Amino acid sequence: FPVTIAQEQVFFKDLPLSFTVHPVTKDISMVKNEEAVKSALRNLLKTPEGARPFRPDYGVNLLRYLFEPATYATEVSINKEIAEAIQRFEPRVQLIAIESKVKENEGIDVTIQYTVTGFQRPQVLETTITTRLR
Repeated sequence: FPVTIAQEQVFFKDLPLSFTVHPVTKDISMVKNEEAVKSALRNLLKTPEGARPFRPDYGVNLLRYLFEPATYATEVSINKEIAEAIQRFEPRVQLIAIESKVKENEGIDVTIQYTVTGFQRPQVLETTITTRLR
């Protein structure tokens, strides 16, 4: 009997910024579907406004909050900026919740719960915004 292997339907794909090389094909491995969107979200959050040539409006200005007091009002402002940036630049995402925690003089922990267009399973992105490149 012939065996057919179900192939994953690919809606979105992108190159990872890590440029990981596939061990067999020696090509750069692509990220697909939910992972491609998660990668795009992480890039959006870690790109300061004005940092991209030809797209000066792209990004989120989260670095300005790094040395602000760790208050509820600061976290509300961060969440609002993140939500507006996602709505503007990432139409594939439907937000469920955003949480941020300012760690004074260390960074901002961000957790985003969302779904991706065409997929029902909720996704979670956890990242930290710091002045150090990671």
